[in-house]
Amino acid sequence: MGRQSKKFRRLYKKRTSVERVNGRIDRDYGFENHTIRGKEKMELFIGVTFLVGLSMAKAKIEKGNRKHLASLVS
Repeated sequence: MGRQSKKFRRLYKKRTSVERVNGRIDRDYGFENHTIRGKEKMELFIGVTFLVGLSMAKAKIEKGNRKHLASLVS
């Protein structure tokens, strides 16, 4: 699979969107310098973080604001 193929571009686009989400979790939710120990505890904290983010996006959509859904500020 060459870098100029449609398949590569499609897969790379998905990778960059995942990296954007990972960066947002690290930077905005403070996981970059965490003190959480244990896999189960980290999975719980990440799960709650996703739940909070999705809840905020849902609330924005219900208010009619469909811009900047991932932003922490309303």
